[in-house]
Amino acid sequence: QLMKEKPFSSITVQDITTQAEINRATFYAHYPDKFALVESITRGMFRAELDRRTLKTCTYTEPNLHALMVTVCEFVAMAGSSAGLVGTVSGDVGHGVWAVWQE
Repeated sequence: QLMKEKPFSSITVQDITTQAEINRATFYAHYPDKFALVESITRGMFRAELDRRTLKTCTYTEPNLHALMVTVCEFVAMAGSSAGLVGTVSGDVGHGVWAVWQE
């Protein structure tokens, strides 16, 4: 919601906690900063997409690897355009996807 109103670089932790109706101490108990929050959200979204496409249980065949790469590319494109994660945060999206891939 906030990213529809202003760029990510302008969003503060105070903005996030106000929108979420939690206090800052609660936020910091779970995330060290807003970038960690974005990474966590990205990981969850990417895991859900992998589950939706049932790619977490596949073997490393050529068709499955192709499907996985298509999923990654489509996810990064979707996250970058619809969630407003372009520019400053795009590296965090890639990092989140990479972290899930390594698991």
